Amino acid sequence: MIADRIGRRETAAGFAGVSAAQLRRWISGESGPPFEELVALADAAGVSLDWLAKGAGPMEKIEGALASAEALAHSYLVPRYDVRASAGHGAVIESEQIVDYVAFKRAWILEKIKPSSPANLVLVSSVGDSMLPAIKSGDLLLVDTGDTVIRDHAIYALSFAGQLVVKRLQRRPDGSVLIISDNAAYQTETVAPGEVQSLRVVGRVVWIGIAI
Repeated sequence: MIADRIGRRETAAGFAGVSAAQLRRWISGESGPPFEELVALADAAGVSLDWLAKGAGPMEKIEGALASAEALAHSYLVPRYDVRASAGHGAVIESEQIVDYVAFKRAWILEKIKPSSPANLVLVSSVGDSMLPAIKSGDLLLVDTGDTVIRDHAIYALSFAGQLVVKRLQRRPDGSVLIISDNAAYQTETVAPGEVQSLRVVGRVVWIGIAI
């Protein structure tokens, strides 16, 4: 019922700060939500905390419903995909399923991130250590899939030789492209001019955060 009042289970999970899978476990009774997540769900759904936690008292909480509508109006829900982008030697894309959504404040997205379009934003997870210290294994990467023009030394998610990797890119005057790791233990790779067409830039990494 809580997810229905908010609109979608993925949306409810985003307000609680957990994955859709975790929300399903709460609903099924496999586990119970911590207090902070319970408060977040009650506020988002516009219901009384007592009613949600214990089934006691009136269900409705008018101010909570208004806060929920206002929060939705001022947020973007960015899909997180079941994809691992390797900050290492490369990780094969295992799936392109959306596993949940993460809410970002609309003003922050527009003023700080300035994406090509909010609809082009996606989240993927990072694995590996080649981009240390900028990117750690397990970090969430916010990728603007509409920003694929290579800017020197910016960080990109790219598909190369059947693998999804996260690296810095630099174009050279001869038409080749350098694939650069921040970690000095990894060598810079050069994509020859005749092979550049095999390198597909998925998007520019515009934000790095801790995985949920």
